[in-house]
Amino acid sequence: RTRYVAVDGIHIAYQIVGSGPTDIVLVPGFISHVERIWEDAGCRAWLTAVSRLGRLILFDRRGMGLSDRVGARPTVEATAQDILAVMNAAGSRRALLVGASEGGPGCIRFAVEHSDRLSGLVLWGSLAKRSRAPPSPYPAPPPPHHPSPPPP
Repeated sequence: RTRYVAVDGIHIAYQIVGSGPTDIVLVPGFISHVERIWEDAGCRAWLTAVSRLGRLILFDRRGMGLSDRVGARPTVEATAQDILAVMNAAGSRRALLVGASEGGPGCIRFAVEHSDRLSGLVLWGSLAKRSRAPPSPYPAPPPPHHPSPPPP
């Protein structure tokens, strides 16, 4: 069943599936739809398996799926705010966040601002910032060079 929570007048669609001692919040990337995702057999199987591990809370980020349109890409801060609102609406005191793709930076922001509400953080195909964002004061080191082996 799809539910909604309002954040500054923007309605965020979310669902709660399964039960258990651990809350798992799935924070989607660029595209999401909390109802249509169940129509894909692979997605349905994965979500069902995750919901057996604990209470799965999934939502559409603002501007996507069944959540209200906002006219611009949601900011990292807005995504973190929406995570908090969805957790509060679902009655979740602490959760494992799973940030997929563009959902990852919002999860990182949430982890910094609300570490007391976090039981763990999983980033899946995600980056800490968009590639066009200003350089970080803490850049990642360059990857090690591994020469190719000589041909046989």
